[in-house]
Amino acid sequence: GKMQIMNMNRGAFATSRGVTSHCSRRPMALKGPLGLMHRKIGSSKVALRNQVRVAASGRPDANLDESLQLVKNMLEEASNQHMGDSMHAIYGAAAALESDRLQELADRTSDEQLYSMGVEPSSLDVELAAAKLSMAAGHLASVERELSALRISSGATGDASAISAMEGARREAQSALEYRWGKMAHALWTRVSQPSRPPPKAPRDSQSTAPAAATVDAPTEQAPAPTAAPTPAVDKKAEQLRREGQKKEGKEPRVPPASKQDPEDEVQCTACGTGRELLLQGFNWESSKHSWWRTLAGQVEAIKKDGFTGVWLPPCSQSLSEQGYMPTDLWNLNSRYGSESELRDLISAFHQQGIKVFADIVINHRCANLQGPDGKWNTWSGGKMAWDATAICSNNPDYGGRGNPKQGDEFGAAPNIDHTQDFVRRDIIEWMQYLQSYGFDGWRFDFVRGWPGGYAKEYIEHTNPYMAFGEYWDSCNYTDSVLDYDQDSHRLQTLDWCEATGGRASAFDFTTKGILQDALRKNERWRLADPEGRPPGTMGLWPSRAVTILDNHDTGSTQNHWPFPSKNIQEGYAYILTHPGTPCVFYDHLYSAYPSGERSLDSLRKERSSRKLRKPIHDLIELRSKHGIHARSSVKILEATGDLYAAVVDDKLVVKLGPAEWDPQAKGIQLGGGKQPKLAVTGFQFSVWEAADA
Repeated sequence: GKMQIMNMNRGAFATSRGVTSHCSRRPMALKGPLGLMHRKIGSSKVALRNQVRVAASGRPDANLDESLQLVKNMLEEASNQHMGDSMHAIYGAAAALESDRLQELADRTSDEQLYSMGVEPSSLDVELAAAKLSMAAGHLASVERELSALRISSGATGDASAISAMEGARREAQSALEYRWGKMAHALWTRVSQPSRPPPKAPRDSQSTAPAAATVDAPTEQAPAPTAAPTPAVDKKAEQLRREGQKKEGKEPRVPPASKQDPEDEVQCTACGTGRELLLQGFNWESSKHSWWRTLAGQVEAIKKDGFTGVWLPPCSQSLSEQGYMPTDLWNLNSRYGSESELRDLISAFHQQGIKVFADIVINHRCANLQGPDGKWNTWSGGKMAWDATAICSNNPDYGGRGNPKQGDEFGAAPNIDHTQDFVRRDIIEWMQYLQSYGFDGWRFDFVRGWPGGYAKEYIEHTNPYMAFGEYWDSCNYTDSVLDYDQDSHRLQTLDWCEATGGRASAFDFTTKGILQDALRKNERWRLADPEGRPPGTMGLWPSRAVTILDNHDTGSTQNHWPFPSKNIQEGYAYILTHPGTPCVFYDHLYSAYPSGERSLDSLRKERSSRKLRKPIHDLIELRSKHGIHARSSVKILEATGDLYAAVVDDKLVVKLGPAEWDPQAKGIQLGGGKQPKLAVTGFQFSVWEAADA
């Protein structure tokens, strides 16, 4: 009613804080129609705010009609002066400012205080998600209008590069809208499924800045508009587990805080590639024992032939541990993997084959090489990063850090770097730019749970990589050692980090890995559809920011901390290589784990396994490339039961997992243009069909 209208307007003309970088508040200038509207608003902002405060106060001198008329006149003036039909920009701006107001309320108010105000926390979450969804919709409409105008003004001889860039902006805006749609659906699901008065929670924490839609070179074909997927056939066990999960105290998924970025804030750098990348993790836990740079140099042509567009290399700096994850002198690129010159030659060889190379950036912690005056290992000598204890977070007394307290999870085995220090960030940026001089195209950030994503945003902005992705690895949600059906809180914390980078970085989709391996191992493929009929990992909410994996050097290899079940690896790749997100294939699954000739029983077993996996993985890669499946491809889940998962991807492929007998033709399924599906690739417990004339 009136209070809702007043709240909307009060929020619409609150001070816009703009985009913030890590700890500072630095508003970004708005351009185009939205910038004009903000300038109009700013010219009489104080008077408007006072007027609306009076209207909202309920005092006798409050005149709601007068306030609303003033708002209406101002919006009409902004819309009519040099802006044409720009209501999409106006409601986008209003939504951005409203989300800012609601976020402030959520940040400073405990759940008990909200109840005392007559507001349920989940209701506030829905309002916040709705404001963010409106903001994303407004931005998409604004970009679409600009693209249309550019095409008309350019004519037949138009600037193709400008149109291509704007089309990329539109696709990224679509991706952001899809993500916001998923967040809105999650907020509504939480709202309708929880008790009317849940137990009070602690005051809500605010995260770092979230992204507006950003311009990238997106896939050449337009990603589908966001639509709710039809609900798949999910068996009764999934429904039972979902209901049980909702009853558990303290297990309600957390909705990430709202963005403080306005819909037309221009982002200068996104590091998410084109959406058509196929990555190879080019090492395992034992690679440092095998002259690795020279070993990989002999495999470059094979890696190119197998269809990979990018390779992630292990940490290349001097390290206390041979694998590189306990770095000491970051500038010294002579490591157990090989020499500086061998590294440079390897990167050059990959570039000659058109393959991008990504460095493993370990900057959560750093091992000291000297003891400080207090006798603790907290000092570095010589070189460009000769730090002392002021570069170390103060939480762990073992290292005597004199910096600020840790802002993320503690890594206890080494001094944790204090990224709040200007000199630390400056030195890290200079070092990353030095790596670029060797030819590195992008970054894989290690242990990003340990430091806020706002710093990753700063490092990306100063190095402008082709692609960046983070390792946000945390345990999935379990109850009595059984994986919960509802993993929304797990995937949302990963996407929180992506938001904190300003949308500039992707992240490994550990949620999909955890769900997928349990679903296949235990014949519980009903887990592969969330309550809204979407993929249940981060790929189901923000697919362009999901890097999908089955294993890596930690989860598999000789460490085996969380291995994918070996008998289901073919089936697992049939899933991630046909679905949205950016797939990353583990080295051991495709190549010999020990190419130097080691012949232990374990090495022979893994070599036989990689030979068995090679053909199905290679065939699936070829099929993905042939049909242009990309990070934002659409998925329509048809069935998700214990022994069967079936889905249509981009109306080009039909994917079936599990031992159940199932045939798409018998089900009357047709692909794009009414084409009949024909079997293209098959393996252990999986089949993939393509259009008959493909």
